[in-house]
Amino acid sequence: MEKVPEKTMIDKGFFFYEKDWLYQKHKRIPSVVSTKYLGFKTAMMAYMQIGKCRGSIVETGTQRVIDDGGGSFTLLFAEIATQYKLDFHTVDISPVNLEVSKKATEGLNVSHHCMDSVRYLRGIQGEIGFLFLDSMDCDPTGDSTGPQEHQLAEFMAAEDKLTYNAVLLMDDNSYPSGGKTRILKNYILDYRPEWTILSDEAQTYS
Repeated sequence: MEKVPEKTMIDKGFFFYEKDWLYQKHKRIPSVVSTKYLGFKTAMMAYMQIGKCRGSIVETGTQRVIDDGGGSFTLLFAEIATQYKLDFHTVDISPVNLEVSKKATEGLNVSHHCMDSVRYLRGIQGEIGFLFLDSMDCDPTGDSTGPQEHQLAEFMAAEDKLTYNAVLLMDDNSYPSGGKTRILKNYILDYRPEWTILSDEAQTYS
């Protein structure tokens, strides 16, 4: 039997809720006890099992509050990357946000990048196996065209770097305005039939 690379041998403690080490460590954070955590975890398991951890984890829009009630995904990705020896990058245009993120993830495996996310994604060397798009705030009820177009631009900048079986996770999906994801979801449905949308709730992942 072919030996499985060490980094794809994911311990069962992450998969089963009652033994989830990441949940147990960070359950003080509101987002970790919300449905968003389940979406994050399901998408991450797809990356681990289907994608075999090939390619880097890349996040646009970094954590900007310690123990952020609405997010903290930078911290969670960094914990995963540290536990399983994975490559994780987070990018944000704000140096202030990045300083907060660096403090929140101190001692963990993460590379921080201060620049426009589209420009960063265009210049990436190497492959992306998990892409989390969460930059640029949007109006929950009003016009969100700007953030939606930005998210589409991010995807198009990164598309040629995505591995086969890469996972795409899009945040802020369930707002009446369509959140950040409306334009990119429609683009994928219309022009990228090879992609499968696995879930379309608070977050969308495919």
